[in-house]
Amino acid sequence: MNKQHIVDEAMKLFLLQGVKSTTMDDIAKHLGISKRTIYENFKDKSDLLNEGINMMHGSEMEESENLRKQTDNVMEAMLLNIKRKREQFSRRKMRMLLDIKRYYPAVYAEHANRDAEIGLAKLSELFETGIRQGVFREDINPKTTAFLFSEQARLLFTEQAEKWEIETEKFDFSGVQVFEDLFMNFLRGIATPKGLEIIIKNNNK
Repeated sequence: MNKQHIVDEAMKLFLLQGVKSTTMDDIAKHLGISKRTIYENFKDKSDLLNEGINMMHGSEMEESENLRKQTDNVMEAMLLNIKRKREQFSRRKMRMLLDIKRYYPAVYAEHANRDAEIGLAKLSELFETGIRQGVFREDINPKTTAFLFSEQARLLFTEQAEKWEIETEKFDFSGVQVFEDLFMNFLRGIATPKGLEIIIKNNNK
């Protein structure tokens, strides 16, 4: 049994049933293999989760890079990425990440810290390029702007995720709307007139 296939199918079950509710027995039964085969590839459920998050993160990074290559303009690339994230938005995925945070905090913390460092570096680079291209204001500091951008997203989608889920149901607005408003309003705030033109053009498509 291919190790990658085990990870792929396990992540599908984690999304569908929840991380805590999905046992190693469930995964083995789903794959039609013995539990021993899984343990020959992974030490335990935490190890399997770790591999799954690595796979998910790698796929997202590759997709972002591919979108970036579709255009030379940073603003257009970021808008393409926002559109793609919006299409992929899933409550199940959020609940899976919440489960990992609650029940496997060491796994969650390791990836959260690593992803934050990588994300900050890439965002800072994008903002620097955007300033040179004239789509972001020259008076912004790329590093602090990247930090503020990242912290807003982290607080909303990790630290406040449980409250956010209740609030969106209470006030009848979707997670997709929350996601899009956060990113679009932030981009508008640091955009130049040239950058705003691109945003308006994108919204009218």
